[in-house]
Amino acid sequence: AKSALAWYRRAAGNGSLVSLCSAADLYIKGKGIDKDVQQGLALCTQAAQADSLPAMLKLANYYEKGTDVPQDLAAARYWYRQAAERHSHDAQYRLGIMLSEGQGGAPDPRTALFWLETAASEGYAPAYLPTAILYANADPAAQTGSLAPEHLAKIYLWNSAAKARATDQAQLAEISRIESMLLAVMPPAWKPELDKKVAEHLAKYKR
Repeated sequence: AKSALAWYRRAAGNGSLVSLCSAADLYIKGKGIDKDVQQGLALCTQAAQADSLPAMLKLANYYEKGTDVPQDLAAARYWYRQAAERHSHDAQYRLGIMLSEGQGGAPDPRTALFWLETAASEGYAPAYLPTAILYANADPAAQTGSLAPEHLAKIYLWNSAAKARATDQAQLAEISRIESMLLAVMPPAWKPELDKKVAEHLAKYKR
């Protein structure tokens, strides 16, 4: 373990900053060396602060899960945001979920929708269904008391994309429920054009 630490530090010195998070794992889990959670977190934080995207994700995951370090959802949210701003789709998704559920701070559905839809728009399939749900939970239009037409269209688009990619039965059941409710209120004439957009998106971002 001591040799590994030396090599991790050498790799970090040669530009592989995330190697500090590999060294951090040894300290945090006490693998072959004395356990020192704070030292481990300090090493991974050093890499994240030096603009290592993988280190930001690793650090955020540490704090979110709270398995080997004290859980700190506010810190997780902070590091996911840093990674999201650097175009990590996983971070955008995870940050969106935390913001929508009020994990690590006050709920912020508007910002949650921004990040989730950013990831969804670039083909990150896990973000499809949460994006549809946030649009479905949007405030109704003041004039009509119903969801705005553009929101109905967005629900259909992202729910349909989720339907094409999902394999989990619970998710598929939720998708089917949303689809049934939506088709009861959405004008049928919209469907061909929306289906075309869904098909174009899925073709662009093939799995």
